[in-house]
Amino acid sequence: MATPPAKEIFAANVNRELEVRGWTKTKLATLCGWKPPRITEVLGGKICPTLDTADIVAAALGVPVANLLIPAPELITEKISV
Repeated sequence: MATPPAKEIFAANVNRELEVRGWTKTKLATLCGWKPPRITEVLGGKICPTLDTADIVAAALGVPVANLLIPAPELITEKISV
């Protein structure tokens, strides 16, 4: 199955949530209690987010953490045969 790495899934989901809300990465960083470079590192794939990081971001966005960790259907490029 060609599913992207977890950090790419997380980044894509967070970026989608930011777009829906019209928020900037700076606003999200502030809500997370971080400086903007931290969000840039996480969403840019420079570091792999921990579950604690995912939880903090999910809380700031007001969504369940699973929403940020499960790949959206458009991110999966191959289907598994069962």
